[in-house]
Amino acid sequence: AQAKSELLAHLDHLLKNSSVQQFVDLTDQYLSIYYDDVDVLLYLARFNYSLGDMMEASAVYRLINSYAYSAEQIRKLRQSVGVFIGEVDVYYTASSDFYELITIYTELDSNGLLQPRHQLAFAKVYLSQGNTLGAMALLKRLKNQSEVASSVRVLMNEIELKEEEEIVPV
Repeated sequence: AQAKSELLAHLDHLLKNSSVQQFVDLTDQYLSIYYDDVDVLLYLARFNYSLGDMMEASAVYRLINSYAYSAEQIRKLRQSVGVFIGEVDVYYTASSDFYELITIYTELDSNGLLQPRHQLAFAKVYLSQGNTLGAMALLKRLKNQSEVASSVRVLMNEIELKEEEEIVPV
């Protein structure tokens, strides 16, 4: 337990000081032995994010999802993914790179890593890009989720009203 605590503290130090090669060497060595260590993998996801490699970070989250069994590990994963999605959404929205944002959302959603509030945000990105079918598919999955149900109903009503306005009688 003491060695693990020191390892995590050292990884945190390397991450904060941008010691890329040392971080890579240490995590490679450690994960070659303890490949399913959720805590170290979470650092690896943060590391990939810090380098701007969002797709690699989301791939690490997918890997963590397959190894997270305890309630504490799942809590850490959800918390980390929540922070990641929030930052990625802000970054790609500000740069108007919606293709990359949709790709990351799709990757995380296909692996069951999106919480209802993230799925709602994903649906809104689809709508901003004119993909009503993709947005409605997500919203239909969410309509019974108490956390976002009222927002989902409002959004679905707006979409239906907009579609009715676009229908032109022959």
